[in-house]
Amino acid sequence: MNFLGYYIIQQLVASSVEASETVNVQSKAAQKCVSQMSNTQTAIEPVIKAVENISQLNASIAESTQEQVLTVDEIAKNSDIIKQHSDLVTSSISDLIASSDSLDLVNEVLDKLINQFKKQN
Repeated sequence: MNFLGYYIIQQLVASSVEASETVNVQSKAAQKCVSQMSNTQTAIEPVIKAVENISQLNASIAESTQEQVLTVDEIAKNSDIIKQHSDLVTSSISDLIASSDSLDLVNEVLDKLINQFKKQN
């Protein structure tokens, strides 16, 4: 084997050793990356679950709020109906008072007429 062939073989061996070391370093870095990703996933899972729980709670709160709005609307409608009925009752009472006053006047007139008839008889 000549010197040039030996030199080329030495260079190839050195290059393959260097490439093997580079692959080993990159493999260890990839393993470290996978390990960090796994740790990150493990750490973030409770956060994801907490966010899901918060989202469910928000949906529940929104539903409850909507139910409360409907209830308040129903109460407001019922209050309006009660006020209308109260106004009708007040009006009826005013009419009754007016009728009572008219009956009092009629009664007074009748009493006077009866007294006049008694005096004449």
